[in-house]
Amino acid sequence: MTKKDFTFIASTIAAMPTFSASLRDQRKSCALAFATALAATNPRFDRDRFLDAATKINADLFPTP
Repeated sequence: MTKKDFTFIASTIAAMPTFSASLRDQRKSCALAFATALAATNPRFDRDRFLDAATKINADLFPTP
């Protein structure tokens, strides 16, 4: 897989709703599972960068309490 693929997956995870703590936890779990799986597909995969992108919060759409 390529950076383009990783970016697409991270942005899809980042778009998951986060308006409650349980939804934020689910999104984090999803991001961690993908990070583990994707790390095996490319030796240059940057797990921390992926997790940062996948778990960012869009404050305009989903404000954190």
